[in-house]
Amino acid sequence: MYFMTKESSKELPRELTRNLDKNLCVCYDVTKQEVIDTIKQGAKTLEEVSNLTYACQGSGCCVRQVERLIEILHPAENVSDEDVSAEDADIKSTDKTEITTENTSS
Repeated sequence: MYFMTKESSKELPRELTRNLDKNLCVCYDVTKQEVIDTIKQGAKTLEEVSNLTYACQGSGCCVRQVERLIEILHPAENVSDEDVSAEDADIKSTDKTEITTENTSS
């Protein structure tokens, strides 16, 4: 497994560079650095990170931390098709309401 060097850690937001050697997952002794490296190598879901590092397979106390790291390191990829569809549906229903209101006022 590839581990981030000091140079590559400079690419991260400052908050993520703290306590890199501390365990994020205490059940399986997975460090924050290992989780970040796994995400930077392409893992985009909690399941992918868990399968590659064993994080989140114990008590689950680190699930939110891993999800947050994924959100930070892959921000554009965290919008699901369902979220976009729901937003589109809201826009379309608003447009129809406005059109209907305009047509009935004449």
